[in-house]
Amino acid sequence: MSRYGKEIIECKYDYAESFSKDSTAVVLLDGKYKVINTKDEVIKELESYQLKTAHNITCNNELYNTIYLTSSGRHFMGLINQNKKTFVLPIASYKDIKVFNPGQPYVAYKKTDSSNYKIIHLPSLKETKDEYERMEPYKNRITIKQNGKCGVLDSLFNVIIEPKYQELSFCLTTNPYFKTEDKAKKSLTGI
Repeated sequence: MSRYGKEIIECKYDYAESFSKDSTAVVLLDGKYKVINTKDEVIKELESYQLKTAHNITCNNELYNTIYLTSSGRHFMGLINQNKKTFVLPIASYKDIKVFNPGQPYVAYKKTDSSNYKIIHLPSLKETKDEYERMEPYKNRITIKQNGKCGVLDSLFNVIIEPKYQELSFCLTTNPYFKTEDKAKKSLTGI
């Protein structure tokens, strides 16, 4: 659409990203990704090596895949419901999409370096209200940073340790530890 409401490119695509500075956009039509220009001319069809799926997630008998796409040196990510052939998170310039456990019904995503992680519940497609500056999985726990403080969530994003520590870390070779404002390291037990 033009800014005057005139249709410039026919609404025929299953998915289309915004046009970039080089006046190209990635589109999806009949299961094939292509790069088009502003005249709706196909510049190139994207090969299978340019579009990669990873993190197969099965939730409520639905299959989801994170998608990674490289086009003209740009990197994009998205999340698709393979059963319904619909996008949960459209292909865009996400900074990160985290899948924590294969059967877990939650995915976290971050749009840019300056944004926080948001969590989406796959069956309902509803986002949780909480946002996190950092999320790092460790076994069945997730360390988070929220409002500059660190805490721990379980695999269903329930709070185990409130975010109140300066630093909180899990390590494969040592016991978990946290730092308080006085910078003293203390070990965590029972986690």
